[in-house]
Amino acid sequence: MPPAVISFFKHLIPPANTAAPTEQLRAAACALAALGLTAWLSVVLLGSAGMWLVASMGASAVLLFCVPAGPMSQPWAVMGGNIVSALVGVACVKLVGTGLWTAPLAGALAIAAMFALRCLRMRSVPASCCCRWPSTRR
Repeated sequence: MPPAVISFFKHLIPPANTAAPTEQLRAAACALAALGLTAWLSVVLLGSAGMWLVASMGASAVLLFCVPAGPMSQPWAVMGGNIVSALVGVACVKLVGTGLWTAPLAGALAIAAMFALRCLRMRSVPASCCCRWPSTRR
């Protein structure tokens, strides 16, 4: 293989992890506890449909427990981003229906709303895009 190609692929490898092993263990243990509690509460309160929440919460757990000082890990971004995205998704279904463009429209409007409210959060956009899911459960 040419050296230029090898060099290109070597640049794709991320730098070594700098978190201490105890910090890694703490983050994993906290994520286990938080996701376990979320899964249990979701199933108890919402039935089997509640398990859909756990995947989104997994991404939040990475931010909260592994990058707690990051701007997307702050309480306003976590709560505001998820709530705003969910409200935008529900509003899009109510106003537009469940057509092909509902989820893309909800995602774009959720991003615009999060920018305006300063609660931008990458994992909240799927909450707005899942607005089509209830219409397929019949």
